[in-house]
Amino acid sequence: MGYKNTRAIIEAFKLLPDEKLVVAGSGPEAGSLRAIAGPNVTFKGSVGDGEMRGLMAGAGALIFAAEEDFGIVPVEAQAEGTPVLALGRGGARETVVAEGPGRTGMFFDAPEAQSIAACVNAFLANRSLFSRENCQTNACNFGSSRFRQQFKALVEREMERVRFENHSPLEVQRPLRKQLALAG
Repeated sequence: MGYKNTRAIIEAFKLLPDEKLVVAGSGPEAGSLRAIAGPNVTFKGSVGDGEMRGLMAGAGALIFAAEEDFGIVPVEAQAEGTPVLALGRGGARETVVAEGPGRTGMFFDAPEAQSIAACVNAFLANRSLFSRENCQTNACNFGSSRFRQQFKALVEREMERVRFENHSPLEVQRPLRKQLALAG
């Protein structure tokens, strides 16, 4: 899939001959990607969820060059304790912490080999700024239990706002509160 910019990542590793890249997944471009890859690139093909988690957990970093609205892959990598080097656009800007305490990754500006290679080099030079714990903690921000908790809090705030705007009696609000309590 071209939008994942896997070709640019593989080309970046031609500029990083001492670093290893593992590519997991398959698609119509697999043959042409294998043809351009250097000896430091390994292709795993399609892998199951368990193997993917293992690959993520064992990686020094995940490189994510796609521009997606959300992009679950960077969150999954962080859940395994792995920092993310991502294209600085789209959902990655929301899921990767690139500055301040608790950093979980870095951004590169363009899905181009030189930009990706520069980011990998910067990461390697600053590896001590990243920890498995920070990555895992950040990933928890996108879990289902937090979503339910925040959604419930939002609904309750809105109910209070509407109740005060309409001056509705509390008795009208109680059945809905009970429903929310049962749903949570």
